[in-house]
Amino acid sequence: MRRPGSTWERLNSSFWFVPGLMTAGAGLLFGVTLQLEQLVPSGVSGLPVVFSGGADAARTVLSVISGSLITVVATVFSLTIVALQLASANYSPRLLRNFTSDRGVQLVLGAYIGTFTYSLLVLRVVRTPRGETAAFVPIVSVTVAVLLAMICVALLVYFIHHIASLIQSSTIVRRARVDTLKAVSKLDDLGDSPAEEGSPEDRPEVRELLRGDPLIVRAKDSGYVQ
Repeated sequence: MRRPGSTWERLNSSFWFVPGLMTAGAGLLFGVTLQLEQLVPSGVSGLPVVFSGGADAARTVLSVISGSLITVVATVFSLTIVALQLASANYSPRLLRNFTSDRGVQLVLGAYIGTFTYSLLVLRVVRTPRGETAAFVPIVSVTVAVLLAMICVALLVYFIHHIASLIQSSTIVRRARVDTLKAVSKLDDLGDSPAEEGSPEDRPEVRELLRGDPLIVRAKDSGYVQ
């Protein structure tokens, strides 16, 4: 039976979990900003940082944001996967696993998909004047969408720098060391000391391992080292 901690660790390091949470958060943010539309005074649209266009301008802005973001996500991540495949062939297949479980990569993907989802939700409620139907321009929601798009531009620069650092050999070796020590520290039958919370180096067996002393870990079942 798989331990609950192992299940949570697999879920937390999966490629879809954090972006899924951020996408759900984008839906909640849309609900909050839509409620704030009724509380904003009419004169606030004259401020420089607040969107002040009409319904057509709002549709154009939201369409550009949503269309450009999904294009950037598809292009950048496709090129990144190609670069990672080339690097993993030279270094280690571990590189692809590090990419999918990397928190920075997950946050960038979640920010782009969340902003895309938020822009579509706001675009759905924009109304142009038609007959007796009055126009409705959610200035708060559109302003938030523009701010989120600016954040995504900054995250694109961070993502390129982060991937360039991720495929370096020093980063691969360092992360392999950290993952190995964490895995060793979680073994319940490793010597006489139980697994405890804290740094992996606190366990006597791990300190012996770092000194270079041999350490025998007997497998209970047949399988492979993951």
